[in-house]
Amino acid sequence: MLTIDEAIEKFNREIPEEVQLSCEADFVLKPLEEIEERYGITLSPLLILFVLGEVVGDDLITYIENEFSFEEKKAAVLASEIQDKIFKPLFDRINFLNDHPEKEMTLEQEKYYVENIFKKGILAELNYDPIVKDAVNRRLFFILARDADYRRRLEQSMYDNVELLTSQSIMIDGREQPATISNWLKDFIAHYGSQSYNSVSVSSFLVNSDNGKKLSAEDRAKLADVIKIYTNIKFFPDSMPSDNGEDWQIIPYEIEVMPDSERDFSEETTELAEEKLKVILHEVPLPNKPANKTELKTISPSLPPLAPAPVPAKIVEPVKPLAETGDEEDLVELRNMLLQYPAGSLERAAIEEEIKKKSG
Repeated sequence: MLTIDEAIEKFNREIPEEVQLSCEADFVLKPLEEIEERYGITLSPLLILFVLGEVVGDDLITYIENEFSFEEKKAAVLASEIQDKIFKPLFDRINFLNDHPEKEMTLEQEKYYVENIFKKGILAELNYDPIVKDAVNRRLFFILARDADYRRRLEQSMYDNVELLTSQSIMIDGREQPATISNWLKDFIAHYGSQSYNSVSVSSFLVNSDNGKKLSAEDRAKLADVIKIYTNIKFFPDSMPSDNGEDWQIIPYEIEVMPDSERDFSEETTELAEEKLKVILHEVPLPNKPANKTELKTISPSLPPLAPAPVPAKIVEPVKPLAETGDEEDLVELRNMLLQYPAGSLERAAIEEEIKKKSG
């Protein structure tokens, strides 16, 4: 098995950045931290080894037995919990973001995954780094290019979304309602109908409507992003800013409460519109950013192959191998390595655990 420094170096060198960032998302870190606290253990090194394919299948129980001195039954219980709460959700996320043609997730499975995002995970997507948003958008375009009507399912999913979008309840038809994404969209549609929106109507709703003018700047920004997603989906592809794929977004990278340009979106349902979409997405490929990482064919025997990362990788200096002259030198080297990584990072947590072990 790789040493901790080898694992960190390989993780930073070979794993696409959208996957690295997914490992630091709340859906991974919250259950990981809860399990760590309950068992009094550190799981960051295990997470890195899992993504690298070093610990898979029955290896997980063996790792837990050896690393934490757990007896087999207790190790099996913990392994099952880690698989269900951390590894399986992370595996699904990696599989979804993967754009390799030989990946395991089918188109229908991708559609189901995206619908769950639009039903109950939009707020989490808005909190991701732009690199992850870009990767998600590319999968959305991939799906929409093969099923133009799929946008209606996503639109309905947003209508059904009960995530609390803002901190204050809202008034609809004279009644106080929870401030869910669903209810905010209903209020927006009640003001401006469902056929056409432009930047003036959106901005007016955010600032001047009875519910909108009570919002904090932070809540108004979140609402603006949600409405942007809604209009991007409802009027796709006419809601996109160009005909060649340039600057296309479904999930916005930046908050724009009042966009500079004004564009009226009208729904097109003709065969011509569908042909236009096919031409744009099939014959005019979306612009790709240069990849800095080597192609990662497989993460592990149970994980799908990954295509090269479509975004620049983080600049991380290679981790030097540990000294071979004894534990004291190793500790010095490990403490020096800590300086390369910010507090709270996955790599730093793994190194801190190694220091703890060597310090006795």
